Amino acid sequence: MTTSTTSSTTIKDLKSLAQQALTKQIEIIKNSPENSPVNMANKALLSFDDSTSVWAAGGTLEAGGLVYYGVSCTLALTNITNVKAVEFEAHGWGAVAAVIECEVAGAFVVDPSTVAGNCEWAIVAGAIEEGAVSLTLMTESGSLIGTFAGVAEGVGAFTWGKDNGDLKVSE
Repeated sequence: MTTSTTSSTTIKDLKSLAQQALTKQIEIIKNSPENSPVNMANKALLSFDDSTSVWAAGGTLEAGGLVYYGVSCTLALTNITNVKAVEFEAHGWGAVAAVIECEVAGAFVVDPSTVAGNCEWAIVAGAIEEGAVSLTLMTESGSLIGTFAGVAEGVGAFTWGKDNGDLKVSE
């Protein structure tokens, strides 16, 4: 893995990236056809707006692999809640050549105490030396759990997702 996020990255930058990523995810959900799997799985988020409760979190995302990949991210909660952190891990065989390490910030759109177990996930990244990365976590039925974004250092430009993620809740 490479060195962590550059010193030019600020909390304000991370918050801005996280808000953009969450806004984009909500926009996709709201613009999906009425009977589509995305719309059906995310009915609760169709009325999402600035007044909707979210649980802010941040942590370090590490992803790497060539033939066998590993992804991990521990997200510490910043809100007052009984959950201290949510750990995400995934590994397996895949055709992605990438090494990314970065700090991410974002929000859970569901109570983090309810998310333990298997999940689907997607990482979108574009970095030669420095670029943006986002991690989206979903239930196995496709409901959005949360979205997290950051400024990445490393090498890779890809959209990567599998259905073999695991979420653990630390209380």
